[in-house]
Amino acid sequence: MSVRMRGLLVTIGSVLVAAAMFWFRPLVDVAGGGGALGGALKYLMGLPVIGMGIGLVELATGLPIQQADTGWQKAPGLVKYPLAIVGSVLFLWGFLWVVSKALGA
Repeated sequence: MSVRMRGLLVTIGSVLVAAAMFWFRPLVDVAGGGGALGGALKYLMGLPVIGMGIGLVELATGLPIQQADTGWQKAPGLVKYPLAIVGSVLFLWGFLWVVSKALGA
């Protein structure tokens, strides 16, 4: 199996797991909190997002995730630096958005 095919399968599998977790979430969130299981489910729902990221990196680069750093280091500066800046800005924006929502702003 090629790396790109494995990346596609990991991405599709992660999307399916995330959809299943989202589908079954109302069954756990009974009575407004869901107790310890509802709290744990919030954090477990982040795991498929990690799988989607890994699958998309493998799909886009054609390298296994363990060798993605090698591909990044070989990329020319005109590709690497703008991508790093845009990615950092998007990450910071998302982080601040989550924090502001958590604080009720």
